[in-house]
Amino acid sequence: MNNVCEFCGQVLLDNECDCLLSQNERRRVKIIEDAKNKINLVFVHDISEECLPLSQEVLQILNDCVEQIVRYKLNSITFDLPGGIKAKISKSRKGSIKIERIETIKNSSETQE
Repeated sequence: MNNVCEFCGQVLLDNECDCLLSQNERRRVKIIEDAKNKINLVFVHDISEECLPLSQEVLQILNDCVEQIVRYKLNSITFDLPGGIKAKISKSRKGSIKIERIETIKNSSETQE
């Protein structure tokens, strides 16, 4: 029955329940949606020409991890990506989701004796 809240069982008149569990779920869905938009911004739109674009499969994994972090199944996750890039997704103490793109440029030189 679609007219019943999945969290409290209350009959719905306007298809949206105001119980605490339902409100929390709507808040989580919004946070997940915002974090997925940030992933696109950080890893798709704001990349330099030298960077390798991420595959759709990798982007999907990052998006899936956001959901696990928001739903308290993970605290943070870090991926080593091609081209010396690291992707880190974590939850702050305030409950916000932090999306980080870390690009490492390493320059070294070695001499022989």
